[in-house]
Amino acid sequence: MKKTGKIISFLLILTFLMTGFPSDLKLFAADDDELALEVVYNQSSYTYDVSFTPAIQPARVVLRFHTNEYDSVAMQYREEIIELIAPELQNGKVVAHINDELIMSNHIYDISVEVYRRIDDTVPYQKGLVYYLAGMTFTGESFNVMAKNSDIEDADPDRIKDDKNNVILVKSGYEPVIRLSWTVPTIIVSGSLKKLTDPEALAALSEENIPISRASFQINMTVGKDSDRKLNYYAEYDQEDGKFKIKVGDQETEVVFDAEKNTMTVTLTAEHGIEPGTEYAFTNIGVIFRDSSSAPITLRSTKLVANRDNRFPVRNRDKVFERISPNSSSIFTPIPFEITKIDTDKVEVRFRKIVNGIYPVLYYQVQDADRLDDLFSTEKSWVKIPESSLTYDDFYGYHIVNVNVTGNTNPEWYFRVVVYDSETERPMTSSLAVNLQELAVDAGRPPMPKEIKVTPIYGGRTKVTVPSTDLSTGEFNIPITHLELSFEKPISWKKYHNDRINDDYGWDEFR
Repeated sequence: MKKTGKIISFLLILTFLMTGFPSDLKLFAADDDELALEVVYNQSSYTYDVSFTPAIQPARVVLRFHTNEYDSVAMQYREEIIELIAPELQNGKVVAHINDELIMSNHIYDISVEVYRRIDDTVPYQKGLVYYLAGMTFTGESFNVMAKNSDIEDADPDRIKDDKNNVILVKSGYEPVIRLSWTVPTIIVSGSLKKLTDPEALAALSEENIPISRASFQINMTVGKDSDRKLNYYAEYDQEDGKFKIKVGDQETEVVFDAEKNTMTVTLTAEHGIEPGTEYAFTNIGVIFRDSSSAPITLRSTKLVANRDNRFPVRNRDKVFERISPNSSSIFTPIPFEITKIDTDKVEVRFRKIVNGIYPVLYYQVQDADRLDDLFSTEKSWVKIPESSLTYDDFYGYHIVNVNVTGNTNPEWYFRVVVYDSETERPMTSSLAVNLQELAVDAGRPPMPKEIKVTPIYGGRTKVTVPSTDLSTGEFNIPITHLELSFEKPISWKKYHNDRINDDYGWDEFR
């Protein structure tokens, strides 16, 4: 009897080995064996590749994720499903491809994977879940904020006046402003769309025993190309007034939240460390998590995986750079410069050299034109000034421009300073533009007469007394010569004239 029982047991075991255990007896893998999902963007195939190492060769793999598109018929957010039948392993991994048109920036996707040992199994052998953020919309601008019509002409230059209220000096770009905006990512939690900053969203992204208390945003920028100087700004939630703020030393700036657009915006100035004439290279933003004691929680201690190492680059929205570098991840503050009259028809343009960053060779160009559009012309032949020709220990360069002034007013004439990196045809950055009409017609230094002529005129003879010497003594008649000085009257002098009828002798008094 015992021998018969052993034979039956052997046959049962053999049957299980040959046919497999019933699928309804298979339990989930242990929590420690949960699939570790990796998500990588594949530029060659335009797909997001989700990969994992399975414990066994799967017969079927099901990948799911929710989009932020609401299906009004199904009354739920749309779910995308990708099914793989008997997938081939690539270097020991299963790879599922998601078309990049299905993965958008500003939304955190709940990508889940179920692995089935057999095609008809209803219970997965292994599971995995990852929350993935592909990108954040992050924009920046400086020229747009400081210029008229978000373009190139300075909206509010600094006008220096004399004691007669005449503008004698116009300064531009010395008080830089940078405006940054970003979209707050969303996530589907229990069928509802939540903002990343929502407590329910933070709970969904938290690992066991490491609860996330709040989410903030870190903005990072390099002060000048290839520089070691960095600026970091943290948009943190202030529980006292329920707003996000950025603090730099004693300065506190509110981050404005637009609930309709789901965007945050902050304006940075010199009070926050922003400098004129500077390239803020690779300006980027990332998500920062903190616990209840404000200590940072690394992303690897959460369920969130972020593309680009959680450093999403800015997109420069300044119109002036649209044709120069449309995909720039740098924000430029305008080159500071000033204009003044050194003569009625001569303007001195004084510009500050770039002091932040490492650039092999720089060239400066003072541009002038009667139309703003002409400042962007590639057909003009303005002279490029190599930085090497400027005084090393002086932060400023100078250039004199002749202008055609007729009448008692300055013409509409625009000036700006452009900087080239090496011998490139397209400028790297520039100043804002300033209109000559901001200046008084004879502002600045006293106007100089032009076309000066000295003419000798015979004045007859006159008697002179010669001191007694060994050679001569007494009185003599000698010829005399008068000198007539003539010149073109400066425009500002034309306001002085004599009107004997009205007893006005302004010219005589001025002379």
